[in-house]
Amino acid sequence: MNIKWVGFLRIVIGIYFLAHGINRVDWFSSSEFLRAELKQYEANPHPAAQWVQKHVADPYVEIWARVIPAGAMLFGAALIAGFLSRTALIVSIVLTLLYHTVKGTVFSPLFITDPSAMLFIASLTTLTFLRSGSVFAVKRSRR
Repeated sequence: MNIKWVGFLRIVIGIYFLAHGINRVDWFSSSEFLRAELKQYEANPHPAAQWVQKHVADPYVEIWARVIPAGAMLFGAALIAGFLSRTALIVSIVLTLLYHTVKGTVFSPLFITDPSAMLFIASLTTLTFLRSGSVFAVKRSRR
């Protein structure tokens, strides 16, 4: 595989994360936006999704309302610039899995068919192990 395509894919995913964070910048002013989104997921019957929502998302909604957009913008910018790419990719995988766990799609067939889920996680994982930070990057990663 041509390493330039790996760098290009890293930049595209970085743009996606940056846009995702910018679209949620209003969460900084009020956590009600996140609360409304979480309310949509409460009807999910899967016990793991309910547990994560009850013990991780709901009690810390004020913090998550700021961390989610800030993290998405920060990690998106890091991926675009190629700065600490591997770290940004690993954290992006964790945040994406957490999002889909709260949403409940991790435990359904929708996870495999949702383009922002399984394919996205596979791309992030692949970029983590390929030297995605070694091309088009501010700080080149070494092996």
